[in-house]
Amino acid sequence: MENIKTSPRKRWFFLRMFFACGVVVTLLLYIVFSQRVKVIPAKDSWDLPVIWSPIKDEAEVPPVPPLPNILYINASKITLSLDQSEQDIEDNFFEFLIRKEIWCKKNERLGHQGAGGWNVCLSPPFGLTKPCIVYLIGTGANTEFDDAVSYIYGCHVHVFNPAKKKLNRKKSNLIHVHNLGLSKKDDSSPEGWTTVTFKKLLEQNGHLQTIISYVKVDLEYQEWACLKTIFADNSLANVKQLAFEIHTVLPGNSSNVRPTKYDYIEMYKTLSLLLPLNFHKFDYRRNPFGEYISPVTKKHRSYAYELYYVNTKYTLEDYDAEV
Repeated sequence: MENIKTSPRKRWFFLRMFFACGVVVTLLLYIVFSQRVKVIPAKDSWDLPVIWSPIKDEAEVPPVPPLPNILYINASKITLSLDQSEQDIEDNFFEFLIRKEIWCKKNERLGHQGAGGWNVCLSPPFGLTKPCIVYLIGTGANTEFDDAVSYIYGCHVHVFNPAKKKLNRKKSNLIHVHNLGLSKKDDSSPEGWTTVTFKKLLEQNGHLQTIISYVKVDLEYQEWACLKTIFADNSLANVKQLAFEIHTVLPGNSSNVRPTKYDYIEMYKTLSLLLPLNFHKFDYRRNPFGEYISPVTKKHRSYAYELYYVNTKYTLEDYDAEV
């Protein structure tokens, strides 16, 4: 068999052909992919348009307005009438109890967080700032609220306790205990206690024309008769905050745990007298120890609620807004 030998000339020819084919393939690939990828040439930095604007002073930037301390809540009015069904009257009454009329930014509970503590709106202009006077009418064994108001905020606290025995409390120089009770008229109770109206309490302490920062009333169902007298004689005119616990029935009277529709309407009318006196509700607290199931609506109810109000005549113009 004859040996086939490739001359150097042929080898050089094939090498050049292989190189030329490679160049052609590379050019073809470049043309194909350059059509798919659009290359945008970058402009020279001197060609970029420049928008000249003066640098604003930081003082010219308007600040974000802070959330107001007091906001009125714009809500539909709840009404009770004998035209309504017994179920509707009950539902509307408890809805009325928990309906807030104003929002307090700094709403804090002083003293015990449970029974014995009370909520206070500390937002201006209602905060407890010296000189401040607080009236506590009806007091129990827990005196943490009294101590917090006197020790922390430096308020003069007037405690009204008609019982002759002295209360066991941490006595500070700012706490003044009076052996007097609150009633719808100046009188004495069957227990021999001396009771007077709220206006008489103010008069005896020389506070008829003095601003009272906070008034708390807890009289175990006797609040209704007292409140009617207080609203009628306008003795709350100089009171900034009012807190009281209402009772729909006499506590401990299990045979009368359900108020009638006439009771609900009467209580509603009494509480409605607060709004014309500029008192708006900012909070409420349901007493868990007064729970029962209503035989009318089959709903869980409580016969005791703490209600909290501020006297909006003391609000400033820049707090006058609506939610």
